[in-house]
Amino acid sequence: MPLRSADAYAYASFRSTLAESDCNAVLSNGTLLPVLIEDGGEKVYVEIEYRFYDPKTLPNFVRLELRPEEKARQDAEAKKPGEPAKPKTLAELKQVEEQQAINSRAQRYGQNRAANGDPGNLRPKWESFAQAGKRARDSAFRSN
Repeated sequence: MPLRSADAYAYASFRSTLAESDCNAVLSNGTLLPVLIEDGGEKVYVEIEYRFYDPKTLPNFVRLELRPEEKARQDAEAKKPGEPAKPKTLAELKQVEEQQAINSRAQRYGQNRAANGDPGNLRPKWESFAQAGKRARDSAFRSN
């Protein structure tokens, strides 16, 4: 049923007070309806043909369920590794500190290598100096 122009203002003003939730209302015929929440968060509604109903009062209402993207996000958060356990003995503490030192050295090495380039592949700026050094070295060996 189309919306009458006389009802459009009331509909738009009430709809603007609602926000979409992370749930869908599942009906017995398999229909999924987005659930809308009032700004205060006290009441929930579903919209059917420009009218708002409490989903729990619908005769074919089955349940509220999370949207698939929200389920995936929550599952990803649940699977995140927790903070590692704190070492209980001095030996464990030393091992953790040693591992952190190795990791930080490897990270610094990678950063330096990225900043300075591979030593085997000199940047064009230094290539001419390297060529001049090779020529000087070669001429010194030839003269002997």
